[in-house]
Amino acid sequence: MKIILELSSKINDDFELKNVILSNDDKIVVDALVSLGFKVNEAKKIINDIPKNLSVEEKNYFCFKKKLIKNKT
Repeated sequence: MKIILELSSKINDDFELKNVILSNDDKIVVDALVSLGFKVNEAKKIINDIPKNLSVEEKNYFCFKKKLIKNKT
């Protein structure tokens, strides 16, 4: 999935991640991010960069921490 994201920025800025398959845990995290105001594509990009072996709670924490650090820079 990381390759898709990297290529998408080179192909077209409007590339949508509709066909990306997410685990149930990843869908929960994406839904949580969307409910907090993130766009679906942005949430999918964020979740793509986190380890897959984490629990839902750890994934949420990781996403929020990563996004907050990114916003400070």
